[in-house]
Amino acid sequence: MHTFKGAYTVTLTVDYRADYSFGDQGWRPIEGIVSVPSARFTVVAAKESTVLVAQDCNAEPTSPAADAAAHVPGC
Repeated sequence: MHTFKGAYTVTLTVDYRADYSFGDQGWRPIEGIVSVPSARFTVVAAKESTVLVAQDCNAEPTSPAADAAAHVPGC
């Protein structure tokens, strides 16, 4: 989380691991992790605000609380 407005260069890394199964033998892990970095990209931190929501904006999508929280991820 950044506390200052501005542009930030970001690189994400996703770690993958795998399991395998033969027949009814159950799942077994494969040793190791494969890390895959993304290309670098820029994100902009332009505004922050706090919104108090009295209702679940997913359960009540037409409520005033949902309108106020429209910028909140998942709402």
